[in-house]
Amino acid sequence: MEIAVTVPTHAAEARRVAVRLAIELGFNEAGQANLALVVTEIATNLVKHARSGRVVLSALPYPPGIDIFGIDSGPGMTNVSECMRDGFSTAESAGTGLGSIRRLASQMDVHSSPGLGTAVWARCFVEARDTRGSPSARYDAGAIVVPYQGCTESGDAWRWREFEDRISVLAVDGLGHGPGAAEAARAAAGVFEANAALSAAAILREMDNAVHHTRGAAAAIAQIVPGKRELIFSGIGNIAGVIVNSDSEQHLVSMNGIVGAHMGKPREFTYPWRPTSILVLHSDGVRSKWRLSDYNGLGSKPAALIAAVLWREAARGTDDAAVVVVRERSADHGA
Repeated sequence: MEIAVTVPTHAAEARRVAVRLAIELGFNEAGQANLALVVTEIATNLVKHARSGRVVLSALPYPPGIDIFGIDSGPGMTNVSECMRDGFSTAESAGTGLGSIRRLASQMDVHSSPGLGTAVWARCFVEARDTRGSPSARYDAGAIVVPYQGCTESGDAWRWREFEDRISVLAVDGLGHGPGAAEAARAAAGVFEANAALSAAAILREMDNAVHHTRGAAAAIAQIVPGKRELIFSGIGNIAGVIVNSDSEQHLVSMNGIVGAHMGKPREFTYPWRPTSILVLHSDGVRSKWRLSDYNGLGSKPAALIAAVLWREAARGTDDAAVVVVRERSADHGA
């Protein structure tokens, strides 16, 4: 869900939308109140410091929760650490915004570049003390999913499942946008959840059989196997995939076709994976001409925040859009 924020009253609208989503996901009253405060602070900061921006709310598939993004193309911050300190303000306010977000949210971070803008990310779980992370102590997976303007649900979706030796990640784009695309994406995601232990190509075959009653979808599955230092990828349609390293980018190969109609035989491709690699998957609602290295320090940020900045810079605005990012937590990411 995306809410434009240009005047102070838009913060109240963002808060109402966030609380409705929280109720749907099962947040208790205390969790709803915390979330409302986080969203209000993020939206208010957009008006105070950037004059305008967008609040984006993305539901987390597991563990259940909500990612909150405050994204602008304003003047940016010259010193993010100083702005995080309670009492610091550049807008003659109490200076408690970023500090309070950090205390109220389960996770929070900021990326800002002078002249390019700021992205604030906060994560709130349904269970406030959830220790499962996103998705684990070993992996950091995050995404931003934004419906086409005027639509209430997105035809893009993502899922992940972790196993002892690997993590399996899905990015799916239901054809077109609106309710029909969302139905196709939900059906594909359900198949992935039920079959995530299979090989990437086998999951796509199961998906093809199960979603034929929908309009179909583009889908890509990446399975990272750190013990073998490899990533296995199988894609059908126009889901883009890139492995970003500090010194290179490897673009992943998808096959032509539509999952659920004329899919053809899926193929698996194996690529080298480093502990410092970053995987980016995105739908065709996002342009492919981006470079992580263009944004100073972004490669060291959490996966969801990386996804948000790439969406801000490369979203087409003509379709649903999703960016999914996965990386290992323990590595030093300086991409």
